[in-house]
Amino acid sequence: MPTALPIALGHYESFSKKLAAQECVNLYPSTPQTPGASSRQALFQTPGIKQFANLGASPNRMLIKAGDDTYAVNGDTLYQIDSSGTVHSRGAVFGTGTGELSMAFNGATIAIIEPGVAGWFFLLGSAVAIPITDAVFLSFMAQTGGVLGVTYVDSYFVYATKEEFFNGSVRTTNDGQDFNALDFGTAEVKPDTNVMPFTTKNELYIFGDDSVELYRTISTVDFPFQRIDGATIDKGATAQFSIVEFDNSFVWVGGAKGETDAVWRGLSGSATKISTTAIDKILADHTLLERQAASAFTYSEHGHLFVGFSLADITLVYDGTESALQGRPVWHARETSDSRWRVQGMVDAFGKTIVGDLNDGKIGHLSLDYTNDYGTAPERRTAGAYVENQGRPVFVSSIELFAESGVGNEAGDGDERPVVSLAISDDGGHNFSDLGSKALGIQDDRAARQIWHRIGRTPETRIFRLTVQEDVKIAFNGMAAEMEAGF
Repeated sequence: MPTALPIALGHYESFSKKLAAQECVNLYPSTPQTPGASSRQALFQTPGIKQFANLGASPNRMLIKAGDDTYAVNGDTLYQIDSSGTVHSRGAVFGTGTGELSMAFNGATIAIIEPGVAGWFFLLGSAVAIPITDAVFLSFMAQTGGVLGVTYVDSYFVYATKEEFFNGSVRTTNDGQDFNALDFGTAEVKPDTNVMPFTTKNELYIFGDDSVELYRTISTVDFPFQRIDGATIDKGATAQFSIVEFDNSFVWVGGAKGETDAVWRGLSGSATKISTTAIDKILADHTLLERQAASAFTYSEHGHLFVGFSLADITLVYDGTESALQGRPVWHARETSDSRWRVQGMVDAFGKTIVGDLNDGKIGHLSLDYTNDYGTAPERRTAGAYVENQGRPVFVSSIELFAESGVGNEAGDGDERPVVSLAISDDGGHNFSDLGSKALGIQDDRAARQIWHRIGRTPETRIFRLTVQEDVKIAFNGMAAEMEAGF
């Protein structure tokens, strides 16, 4: 009698790999939302990327949707990209040419901040971006650490330094580009160090390194913001670019004073931890500087709501939809050539998910319709639950993967006979032995089956890993083993 082997568990590597060594890389779990499906769980390929535009050799630093177009900063240049992918340069003035930027749009003007370095305005319809030379703004930039970032809320650009936050003029006054030396405030409940201003649902949040304070607009004269009593969140932000709107809330990387970093989901006055201990361990394995450099993105596709966090060497993605269906946090990882996913910056524009690139000036379109990243198929792998029998051996005669077959291409198009490989580990996921590959079927060969025979005696515990690197559709709909208890 076949025994189902869970494969759609997500990415969870315990402090002791012998306890849990689950991998889920460039695949994401999916639970059918209807009775009668052939399996209670599946693994699908993460989306591929097709080139939409090209901005040259420099990696992307930030994307923003403004008006009808998308704007990107690559290297030291601002580019305007229209719906056809046509590119226009809008000024080569942007500071050091490296590192992420903070950008906000007020309906007329894009404000751009290179943290601690300088700021620029770009008025839609103009030829080039211009440096912010206002004396008030420059006095804030001269503070220790300079201006950290910008957001837009209720007709104002709002900026933050480590100690204060301040606003520009209302949008109807010089398109929001003026400043008043008296329009500034400071944290009131917990005077910690500011990290980033942030807006969601037209509410202003000032993220500090130990807490988050919520402000509302109270007037259009003098300083317009007032803190809301009882709405402080006692979890600060470590990474300023990890703060992002997600599924009617917002998420970020950080924690309270004295806590290790985790991923939090917040609403007014409250925060819930959505990272697992395994995700927390990955964060802890990185230096403070690496965690401070983490960046976030969010998008939805095929009903799944994703929010991802890129560190120096790995991208970790939380699936809000799957987490709700399974009743626990479900994560997966994304990689490009054994490092973090190459996506850097993401916006919804032109009816597409538009992404920047970490490696060069490509601007891409993200979609499950694509099976590769700019022509290169990523490695997709998963290791599921341990096979065990209360510490006693198990004899496994065969294992079958229930994959979508017949996905090969036409003759001459490459990957006519794609394969998937199986490997086993008996030492807690530290080392794997290859059991060979099975064909996923030539085009339209839907009857192809992936069965590995003579697996043999399983000792105390064993984990199975599937690996595929093919430029074809990948869908694993289950896995089962023929096995019996032994001695």
